[in-house]
Formats: sequence, structure tokens, C-alpha cells
Amino acid sequence: MKIFSFVFFCLISQLVFSQPPQAAKGHFIRFYKADNQVKVYLNDSLLFTSKVFDGNPDLSLDVDLAPHLAKGRNTIKVELYNGYENNDYKEDRHWEIRYELFENEQSIDYMHQFSSNGAAGLAFEYKHEIYKK
Repeated sequence: MKIFSFVFFCLISQLVFSQPPQAAKGHFIRFYKADNQVKVYLNDSLLFTSKVFDGNPDLSLDVDLAPHLAKGRNTIKVELYNGYENNDYKEDRHWEIRYELFENEQSIDYMHQFSSNGAAGLAFEYKHEIYKK
């Protein structure tokens, strides 16, 4: 009986402690693609700058907006910069961005844009309006 109890305890412990972390509560943005660098502004103030991603990797990058939102209307601006570090934009013709806005783990907006137009520097910009009660 002691062995059964120990094995049962070990199995339950693995289930409890191996659960994936809960998503952030409140408002957040999850980036799935950012080729090459993303910036997030909240009410005209820079809130987040990503590293420069080499190539076009799949991401799961969350930016928590909740602690920074003011009551009422808030403007979130997302910018995508195409190119590599040290402003070397000469060889990168393709850019892509894909992200989703969430409120309490429910999707409230989604964006996916891409191009091979050769744009360097600021390649994409979009504003979202969200309200905090």
C-alpha cells in the first residue's frame, strides 16, 4: 500500500507541476511572427522593443499591456522594422508580422501582414483602440 501511495503521489505531482503557465490576465499582445523587429507604443509612449529576429522564426512572445493601461480609451500602436542590426537594410526584401490582442485570454483582434516589396526600416504600422473599465 505504501508503494501504491508513493507512485500515486508522484503521478499527481507531475500533473500538477508540469502544467503550462497560465496566460496573462487582462490585455496583452501575443506575437507569432516579427520579421525583423517590433515596437509597441501605448498612448504614444514606447512600451516594448523586441530584439532583432534573424530570419522569420515562429514566436510566442507576449507583451503585457494590463498594468500600463489608463481607464477609458487607450491607443496601442504596433510597428515593424525590416532589416538587421546596425541598420543593415540592404539585403532584406521580405517582412512579416502576425499577432493577436487578448483580453482575459479571449482574442479581441488579429493582424497578419507580409510583403516582399523591399521596404526597409519602418515597414508596417497599425493602431488599435481598446477600452479599460
